[in-house]
Amino acid sequence: MRFVFRVDASSEIGTGHLRRCLSLAHEIRTQGLDVLFVCRQHDFDYGPLFLRESFEFVALPPAPEPTLVDPDAPAHARWARADWSFDAAETIAATQAGNVDWVIVDHYAFDARWHAKVGEALQCRLAVIDDLADRSLLADVVIDHNFHPDHQAKYRNVMSGIGCLLAGPRYALISNAYAETPKYAFRDDVASIGIFLGGIDLLHVTPVALDAVRAAGFEGVVEIALTSANPDVASIQAMADSDGRCSLSIDLPDLARFFARHDLQIGAGGGAIWERCCMGAPTIGLVCAENQRYSLPYLHDEHVLLAVDILAVASECRLRHISHAVMTTLSQPTLRREMSETASRLVDGLGVARITRILATEFSGHDHGC
Repeated sequence: MRFVFRVDASSEIGTGHLRRCLSLAHEIRTQGLDVLFVCRQHDFDYGPLFLRESFEFVALPPAPEPTLVDPDAPAHARWARADWSFDAAETIAATQAGNVDWVIVDHYAFDARWHAKVGEALQCRLAVIDDLADRSLLADVVIDHNFHPDHQAKYRNVMSGIGCLLAGPRYALISNAYAETPKYAFRDDVASIGIFLGGIDLLHVTPVALDAVRAAGFEGVVEIALTSANPDVASIQAMADSDGRCSLSIDLPDLARFFARHDLQIGAGGGAIWERCCMGAPTIGLVCAENQRYSLPYLHDEHVLLAVDILAVASECRLRHISHAVMTTLSQPTLRREMSETASRLVDGLGVARITRILATEFSGHDHGC
């Protein structure tokens, strides 16, 4: 079987979509199946990543942005930097070298029109990775690994084109490494804090988080995880050097051990939330993007983490809000223990294995296994 992933990364999109696709692609390849990535060139250099990961990929060239207004365009259509029909045609051309069984698309810019054009041309099944439910979808499978009290209600307005919905953290798109790595061992005292604000950190919150930790009175060790795609690496390194008890870890192959070795984590509310949950890491989850409001408030209410919506406050107030959350968690070991235990029950790290089995086995032939 041959699987094609259509996903992009950029300073506007971030790297989270690509990262969760890579987690699923690794599991698919482990099962002896072929994988191809199709990504449009924006301002992210895919080459070193795919060379390191040993995945075949096609880089679509930068395209002229649409000049005509599309009244039916999805809210995030600009992320594609190309008309949906133009992108679909280029995706089809990039994949016609061999038979395609599945196209897995993780892109908020594309709706049912793109899905229909690609699926019909390639005569393949489509899986859409989504968490917004904000546009028409046409797919055999929709994968939404976020927590929601009622996914059927969430997708009610777009369900007509969905064959099967794989929903919730049971299908968390995280590496198998998280199921295999020893989990965080709870301690009442916080000896160290980990900070990871995503691959790019679009809001430049990492320095604010470090300042907030110190403003909360924590004088212990802090480790910041970054990727080389973060434009602020040099200034954050200088800040860490000045701090004296802060270190940087750049481009870790996975963050499992990072999440397991600290007594408190501060992070953005994207896909890494499920990685922290799997490791049982007590977490302050920051709402750093609109789509993160679809899951973090629910996780807060379920005592999985302590959520702070930094989008809801002025930028100059973010330090104070994060610092208050740090003080709260430092002073309440019972709260941190509850978060650790609740989070670890929510995610077992086997999501990509479940998804791969469904796509590769239960959808084989005419058996629509969902």
